[in-house]
Amino acid sequence: ANAVMEIGAAAAIGSLQGDAAKALAAALHALAALVVTLRSESLIRASVELACRVLGTGTSPCSAEACRTQALQVLRALAKGGTAQDCLLPEDAWGASIRAICLTSKDAAPSVDDIDEVSVSAQAARECLRVAARAAPRIVLPLVLEAAREAAQSKDALDRASSVHMVVFALCGAREAELGWAVPLVRALADSTVWVRQAAYEGAVLLAESLRPSTAATEGLLLLLAALAERLPTESEPELVRKAAEAVTAIFGESTTDEAISVLRAVVEGLLRATTLAVTASAAAAHGSNDMCTVASVVGALAAAIGAAAAAAADHFAPLALPAAGTFLELLRAKSAATAEGKAHPSAHVMTPAVVASCIDAAGAVVASAWSDANLRPARDELATIAGAVLADDRAPSEVRASAHTFFRWVALASFEEFTGTLRQVVPVAVEALRDNDGGEVVRY
Repeated sequence: ANAVMEIGAAAAIGSLQGDAAKALAAALHALAALVVTLRSESLIRASVELACRVLGTGTSPCSAEACRTQALQVLRALAKGGTAQDCLLPEDAWGASIRAICLTSKDAAPSVDDIDEVSVSAQAARECLRVAARAAPRIVLPLVLEAAREAAQSKDALDRASSVHMVVFALCGAREAELGWAVPLVRALADSTVWVRQAAYEGAVLLAESLRPSTAATEGLLLLLAALAERLPTESEPELVRKAAEAVTAIFGESTTDEAISVLRAVVEGLLRATTLAVTASAAAAHGSNDMCTVASVVGALAAAIGAAAAAAADHFAPLALPAAGTFLELLRAKSAATAEGKAHPSAHVMTPAVVASCIDAAGAVVASAWSDANLRPARDELATIAGAVLADDRAPSEVRASAHTFFRWVALASFEEFTGTLRQVVPVAVEALRDNDGGEVVRY
């Protein structure tokens, strides 16, 4: 262990290039295992000092990506310890360690071609914050929030984005929300820079899935839903519209009917407007182009979000069912017309199998929410005809057939005895799908 530490300390002096960087990365990799195994206080403290120096908080900042990543693994190993509730990081080392991790969570050179691409060290730093907050939430959260407040005031958009990532991953680790936790994300949604808004959209998904149910968690998620409803029709970046829709889906997935009602109308109307705008934008995209694929993924995500809203707030969705069903019918009719006539309707280009599946899937929850509404009957019957035709078509893609099964599941739950007339159409196909040994068709129940 001493030899490894000496190699690492020597390699960290000066600029890291070539063999020096490789030696330091190897030494840090070994230290991450040794500190947990040996549990020597002197080795732990020396390892923390070396890791923080590598991350740029000491006298010799290093630029090698592999070295930063391995330094983060050392701090992560110390925070996590060898077993549950076994943090090895000394209490007086938390401040320097969290500052170093927060600095590294910034992706200083994000890709302009792929907004989902994140540097290895930035991703490792964010995961390290999650582990640290899980190990010692009362110590870590105040330190992270302080660092995030500083970064949020920066003129550098990447600093502001990193402030959101800091808060999100720390809260995901702690899993406990305090009042006001969503305010930084709401502010980020209004930022003029793509990277900052992206961090907020992605953060909303992670937090919806990670936070334990509580009054503070619910209030924050509803605050985010209201902000997303306002942002959806005005979001200029298609990829971010998709991420916003995914955030809506995630939050509704964790909400009860009574919780969702306060923001339901605003969110669904925002989703419907965003869907109309996305389909309109598809007219300017060449068939088969990357832009068209992007628009298709946006429309699919928006449809899924509408379905999630209908499922979460089924008791209150009836006033919104007709416009939602109308939107799905317009898209599905365009697909059917293009298939029947052999020529493309302006909306048909976005109707990939995944989008068709999302529309049929979501339509099931929508029609079920207002089954007894006479005004909805024509739309619901037409949607049932479309879903039935999919079931009868052996050539239909597997995901589309699966969505038709889901549609009729919703119908069965809503219609009770009325569904008996549909059993002959639905049950044999479902049984046949369950017998399928090729794994090609998936039925979601």
